[in-house]
Amino acid sequence: MRKHLIWIVVVIVVAAAVVSPAPGGSAAEKAQARKPAYVFGMCFRTNTGMDSQYKAFYQEAIKAFAEKESMDIKIMFYSDPKAYIADLRKGRVDFGISTSNDVLYTALKEKLMEPFVMFAVFGQKSYRNCIYVKKKSGFKKISDLKQKTLLTYDTFESYVSLRDLLKSSPEDYFVLRAGVSAFSSIYAIGLDDTDAIYVADVNIKYFEKSNPGPVKELQEIACSNEMSYTPIFKKKDFPPEVADEFIDYAMNITENKQMKKYAPLLRTAKMATFPARRAGYEGFISLMDKGYKEKWDKSYEQWIKYQRGQ
Repeated sequence: MRKHLIWIVVVIVVAAAVVSPAPGGSAAEKAQARKPAYVFGMCFRTNTGMDSQYKAFYQEAIKAFAEKESMDIKIMFYSDPKAYIADLRKGRVDFGISTSNDVLYTALKEKLMEPFVMFAVFGQKSYRNCIYVKKKSGFKKISDLKQKTLLTYDTFESYVSLRDLLKSSPEDYFVLRAGVSAFSSIYAIGLDDTDAIYVADVNIKYFEKSNPGPVKELQEIACSNEMSYTPIFKKKDFPPEVADEFIDYAMNITENKQMKKYAPLLRTAKMATFPARRAGYEGFISLMDKGYKEKWDKSYEQWIKYQRGQ
């Protein structure tokens, strides 16, 4: 479900996107001044509502960084996590980001990449996945929801975190359904199409700021442990001076002339940038390790096949 988190701010910021004029100077002059070329990889799922906005924001941000530092940065887009992982293993990606938990887990578990910067929203460096119900429903604790309908994400991470929270198989405990996105789940509970939802708390905060109607009657009854936001990661041999330049750029992104237009909306989202370290993701790695060790992936695969009608 991590894919739905930091993209919230992207939904906000892309609404203000306008075409920026190209910097001056001939192509030949720029080519001569360029620093070595790097590849920035982005992997995201095309069936999520925020992916197009996410792509647009990061594409423009990376291009602005390249112009600022006179670098050649090739942006590679991946819709297939397996293809992205294959390129990470072959060292073809210098730095990048992924909304796929499989990519993030593999990159960190195999130490193919290391986190070095993250974007946080609404003043939070981390998030929790929580079960939400309507206040008027009368549900006060998890046991009240036994054999009730619960709508959640279709990702393995979401399944693992929910199973870890329950200490039981969620598909046996609930009538467990897979939602398209956090937003669709929030609207579904508002329409009484589900008894409960399991989404990241930051999604609820987004609605509280932008469209409070669908969430004003919701209350949380149980939450997972906190998890750090998805990081931008880099190869171990990525030049430290370039990483430092990028961190400085990211922490002062609205000072860049091409990104100034986003400043008001970034303030609304309370977006902030922080250095990221592997230690902040040990909880995520341990959770995924547990899921695979206990063979929860087998149960997940059976459940998701049923959800997809296979």
